[in-house]
Amino acid sequence: MEASSRDDRRGDEVEWFIQRGKRGWANCDVWSLHSYLSEVIRGTIHQLSLYNQPPGDMSSEDWYMVLRDIENGFDAFEKMEEVACPKSSNGQWDNWSMEFERGMDLLKEHYFYLWC
Repeated sequence: MEASSRDDRRGDEVEWFIQRGKRGWANCDVWSLHSYLSEVIRGTIHQLSLYNQPPGDMSSEDWYMVLRDIENGFDAFEKMEEVACPKSSNGQWDNWSMEFERGMDLLKEHYFYLWC
């Protein structure tokens, strides 16, 4: 890679860093928004599971499992994205798809309880 190409890339990364700091997302995040959001949701749900108190009358154990199932759903999405073709998933695609759908359903169901 030429020096000018590295400098251009470094300049882009600095710009994206500043954009994320100012508005929470960068122009490059839009290019694969589903991937970016999945990464953010998976990471923040994991962090939330370490500190969050359960909502309402839900037990701590049940709430932890809800958060783990959401996180696992986004892990499954990442596996689907890596493979990108159901035929090359060694029969795992349907399992990953169901796990992702479960995580999304739980995310929708508990969306208003995702706070510390």
